[in-house]
Amino acid sequence: MAAATKPEFSRFWTLCRMVPGTDSPGYRKQELVPAQAFFQQLPSAQAQDEQSLSITLLTTFRGGGDTDPLEQSLCGLCLRCWVSHPILKACMKLANLFGAAGQFSYRDLLPFVLTDDGRSHIARDSNTHEYYVIQETGERQKLDYTAFSLEVLQTYRLSPGKRLSLANWVYLQTKQHPELLNYLAEFGFQKLSDWALLNRVRGRQLAQLSERDRTIVTAFHAVYRRDRRRYSQSGRCPNPTAPQLTEINGLLQPPFASHEKLLQTLGQIATQLRQFDVWRSRESLEYLDTDSGQSRLRSDLPTTELSAETEEESALLAMFHTQLMAALKESLQQSLTARIAKLKKSKKYGPFADKFALGLQHYYQEGLSLKEIAPLLGMSSWDQARRILNPGDFLNGVRSRTIQQFLDHVLVIVKQKDLAPWPPSPDYLQQLSEQLEAFADDEIFQAAATEMKAGSHRNLNSVYAQQLLLILDTAHSPTH
Repeated sequence: MAAATKPEFSRFWTLCRMVPGTDSPGYRKQELVPAQAFFQQLPSAQAQDEQSLSITLLTTFRGGGDTDPLEQSLCGLCLRCWVSHPILKACMKLANLFGAAGQFSYRDLLPFVLTDDGRSHIARDSNTHEYYVIQETGERQKLDYTAFSLEVLQTYRLSPGKRLSLANWVYLQTKQHPELLNYLAEFGFQKLSDWALLNRVRGRQLAQLSERDRTIVTAFHAVYRRDRRRYSQSGRCPNPTAPQLTEINGLLQPPFASHEKLLQTLGQIATQLRQFDVWRSRESLEYLDTDSGQSRLRSDLPTTELSAETEEESALLAMFHTQLMAALKESLQQSLTARIAKLKKSKKYGPFADKFALGLQHYYQEGLSLKEIAPLLGMSSWDQARRILNPGDFLNGVRSRTIQQFLDHVLVIVKQKDLAPWPPSPDYLQQLSEQLEAFADDEIFQAAATEMKAGSHRNLNSVYAQQLLLILDTAHSPTH
């Protein structure tokens, strides 16, 4: 068959399946005949790349209307095979990064995420959106266990504006799997609390923050660190007490209007510190094998001190992250100003222009729905609130501005540090743009879009929400 002429397409019918036992590599690659037979008869397979094919298959697998359940299940089976490969690769990357001291290997991570045995034909009900097993008799059987591969496929967004590839999505979901993270926590890779991060901040991290944020952290240290030393506290860093917050706030000019505002800002600063730690720990995990033309995992990752060259690279990556946050703040302010100006020019919605910032505050700070916000702002209906506020459209606009400004900031660094020939080639610009877009989605916009879908009275705590609330607070009230 034509599709078989592309070797990489074999991943659509070859399942990476976990095999227990210390004497085995922990998995084996198993060809699934039904998946292979189905895939190789697809008329458009040869004309598409892997990403395009995965989107085509996923669209059918999610079903709807008159989609044949058997065709659904076979599309799903091909996808379950395909995503098993980046799941396995993600486990190898994580083990190579965190398990270099021999504490564990990738085999120890597989039971958490490589959980699909490929035996069942699974389809999705177009009405309930629940998965079910198609038995040999054609009858439906309730699915008792949802493999991680299905969870990944279920949560991937198919919207045309999203360019994060399915392979990248699988990697991100694998490294964020709760049980896998709990396992890593046993070896000291647990997430520190916000207060622990703020308490232990170092000079290099502090230098990455804005002047205002540095002032807040300094005030936090003056009170929180002092009390920990005074009372000989060790171990877990507890939440700051009300008297501590009052004292911290008293050291700031201008002070915050409430403890809640101060806590919100401290949390946002901790998020920046956490992301800085993530950047500092990143290493290139692969190299290009010139003989095979394939990317291969490195076996020489350092287990002790980083070299001077790696230190320089880490500092550069941290600088890139700082540029992303700067671009986000600029884009939020510009988008807010532009949206209010646009509303003011509208004969129909002009009277609501000054209420736009307050409306988004109700949405993000209080978790209110547009239906609940409408009467608070004197709007006639949910539909009118949606047309005026439209948080999803505002998010998309901020995302576009941020990615463009992020690219502009990074290109300045590329030129200053002579990281690439100047002017850069179109191919380099395209590749850099896609990488920065994927990173921005990973760090900011995927979480922002996901939390909007949680329904009313939800908690909106993403980096995007926190930064937006800080700007809205300034826009709605001239002082803290």
